[in-house]
This record gives sequence, C-alpha cells and structure tokens, in this order.
Amino acid sequence: MKHTPGPWHTHNEMVHAKFQIEGQGFHYAVANALEHSRVNQPTMKANARLIAATPDLLEACKAGNVLINEVFAEIEENTSSATMLRLCDYITSLEAAISKAEVKT
Repeated sequence: MKHTPGPWHTHNEMVHAKFQIEGQGFHYAVANALEHSRVNQPTMKANARLIAATPDLLEACKAGNVLINEVFAEIEENTSSATMLRLCDYITSLEAAISKAEVKT
C-alpha cells in the first residue's frame, strides 16, 4: 500500500493532501495531529507541520541514500575505518527509516 502522494499542507492541526480528478482540484484530510489529546495548540500545529513534511522528507531521504551509496563506493579505499563505520551506520539507519515509511502489505 502506498501513502497519499504529496504535497501535504496544514490547516491548524489538520494535514491535507491536494489531488486532481479530471482536471478538478480537491483536497482532503490525511491526518489529525492529536486534536483530542492533551497537548497544547502550538504542539498540535508543530506535529501537523512535521506530518505534512513527511512525503518531502521521504523523497529527500531516498535521494540522499542513493547519493551516499555512490559516494561510499568512491571513497571506501581512502577513508579511515572509523569514518567508514559511521557512514555504514548512517546508511543502515537511513535505509531502515525509508523501509519503515514504505511498508509493503
């Protein structure tokens, strides 16, 4: 299952997606950032902004992962083992985050 395509935007604590059907524009709620929780309004709005940024963050992570792996292949021979271990750990965590966002059912 795929997520609703971006871009997403916020309206207070609501997160909306825009889409078009046969040339007509529509939008609908994708998420509600804890409207009935005990967090305050500024926190709800901050949560909504973070949720709305998710499609863009996922695409940036995927593009960065490709670039990092290309650079990794080029610098492997000339870089210290400590730096290489840090880079490997980062690539692993980045790939795990991407996989988590793209869970296949």
